[in-house]
Amino acid sequence: MASLFKENPDRPNCVHSKIFAKLINGVHTEFAVLVYSNRIFVTVSQCGKIGNLFSVHQESSQDKGAFSAKALTIFTINCMIC
Repeated sequence: MASLFKENPDRPNCVHSKIFAKLINGVHTEFAVLVYSNRIFVTVSQCGKIGNLFSVHQESSQDKGAFSAKALTIFTINCMIC
């Protein structure tokens, strides 16, 4: 178990985090947002645990050959834990 906490040079440092809760349609909902130098990790829970984990990546409009400011934003979504 101790190996989970070893320093990892590939793991980015968290530069900002915020944890808060709100009522959504009368249901207590918890949010955690962790901002890293190269990614953002967001959790939303209404039962106190994470049920599914998705990785969402925004693709560059240049990757699709579109250089227009009006180009559509494209996201790739992969289920990590389902």
